Amino acid sequence: MKIQGLRYIFIPSNKRDYVMLRSSILGVPVPTGDDKGDKPSDYYGPEATPKKFKLLHPDFLQYTRD
Repeated sequence: MKIQGLRYIFIPSNKRDYVMLRSSILGVPVPTGDDKGDKPSDYYGPEATPKKFKLLHPDFLQYTRD
């Protein structure tokens, strides 16, 4: 089920996350790595524009725990 107006908070922890985010925004399959060939639209829907994603600093979780 896809929810209209849904946004995603991305907290990248490694290069793999950035590759997935890039592929999501460009609307193309993941070109490299463990997720190679995956279609981000299967996870985020066909209209995964940059406005749907909020990117937090990778250390964000550390700041909230300390």
